[in-house]
Amino acid sequence: MPRGAVRRRGFLLVETLAALFAASVFLAAALSMFSACAGLLSRSRAQLAAELAASAAISAILSGEEPDGVVSSETVYGGGLTFRRVTLENPNGEGASVVVLPERNFR
Repeated sequence: MPRGAVRRRGFLLVETLAALFAASVFLAAALSMFSACAGLLSRSRAQLAAELAASAAISAILSGEEPDGVVSSETVYGGGLTFRRVTLENPNGEGASVVVLPERNFR
C-alpha cells in the first residue's frame, strides 16, 4: 500500500474519532438538559397541586366549611389583629402548606 493511502486512512480515522467525540459531548449535554427540564417540570406540577389544594382550602374556610387535609388550625395574634393559621397536608405527600387568613372572615 502506498504511503499516501496510509496517511489518508490515518487522517480519516482521526476525523472519525473527533466526530464521534463531538457527538458524544453533544449527546451528553442534551441528556443533561433533558434531565434538568424533566426535574423542573416535575417540581412545577407538585407546586401547582399544592397551590390548588391551598386555594380549595381557602375557599372552604371562607365559606364556613372544614377543608380537606387539615393538619392543624390555630388562632394567631399579631400587630393588633387576629389571624387563623391553617396547616394543610400537600396532596403529593411532600411537606405542608400554611394558609393565614384574617379571623373576621370565619363564621
